[in-house]
Amino acid sequence: TATGGLSTPRLLDLAHVSTEATVIGRRPTRPAIDGSASPDAKTWVGWAVTLYAPNIRGFDVTLGVRNLIGKRDTLPAPGDYDRSMPDAVVIPRIPGEGREFFAKVGYSY
Repeated sequence: TATGGLSTPRLLDLAHVSTEATVIGRRPTRPAIDGSASPDAKTWVGWAVTLYAPNIRGFDVTLGVRNLIGKRDTLPAPGDYDRSMPDAVVIPRIPGEGREFFAKVGYSY
């Protein structure tokens, strides 16, 4: 796993722009019921961008996008995702988060 990011100084005396990239390598998953290997969770690359505008009439505003690329990660699943009825089935991977937009507003008084 590796993460790196960059931020700008305040641009146009208004806001900071930040970006972050994340790489998560292949991860093994639990074997199937019969002991055979399940497919690994593949390498995933994510990218996030954030705009932070401090002290706009007393408000701090943050807007951002996580997973800008939009490709979902596949996560190794814990055992409680497995099925037992009618037949036992191992669920080795589950989908991760998709693209996510967020906003945050703070106020100081």
